[in-house]
Amino acid sequence: TEDAVNEICLYMAHAKGHSLASFLRQIVVKKMDGVSFEKFIALMFTLRGYKVEFTPSTADQGVDLIAVRNQERIAIQCKRWDDRVGSEAIYEVFTGKTIYKCTKGILITTASLTPQAEKMANELDIGCWDKDSIEALCEECVEKWDDAADIIERFASNKKLRVQDRFSSQDTEKVLGKIRKKHIIAHQDLQRSCWRFTDAAKLKAIIRELEQQGKIRGSWNERRGKKRGQIYTYIGD
Repeated sequence: TEDAVNEICLYMAHAKGHSLASFLRQIVVKKMDGVSFEKFIALMFTLRGYKVEFTPSTADQGVDLIAVRNQERIAIQCKRWDDRVGSEAIYEVFTGKTIYKCTKGILITTASLTPQAEKMANELDIGCWDKDSIEALCEECVEKWDDAADIIERFASNKKLRVQDRFSSQDTEKVLGKIRKKHIIAHQDLQRSCWRFTDAAKLKAIIRELEQQGKIRGSWNERRGKKRGQIYTYIGD
């Protein structure tokens, strides 16, 4: 299973702009076991800015992962199956969502659902992600891979996944202070003013967190219809 995990890391590091269909068929669908599939989904959600927690391996109440971002709390069940998934799995996610006090429940599977499971998912408002959804998730996360060298290492070594560990609250406050002082600042100017305490990758992670917290807003500085660089506007604490 670790070979499959390492193959993911190698692929994702070099896959920019390439189709993921073959990768998904050969690695995610055919080579992964259930545990590796859970780790893979955890990595994808971490790259999207979520804090991901693994539930206990036994008595997990039908939920494998809890993904948290701002006020959103998602209960996720991962099914690396070949056979179709029945309605029992949908009910497990619904029950686990309630037990873990989540705002949303999602079943992510490499298989398809039975008609009864699809009907129950609609009735209980449980999201169902199939192979097409997983592929779309991968394509989104490939774009963020440059900022995730430490996450790759933690993923492969099965350590706790958490983007926020890459920087301190003091670093975040310093960056916010720079933006607050100018009110509107270009990315290049912000990077120059922050070079003493942060690098480019860390700065991007801090900016992403501040945007998620609603303290700043990122946009593109356009001139004559062309994008000239990103700018950040201070909204408030």
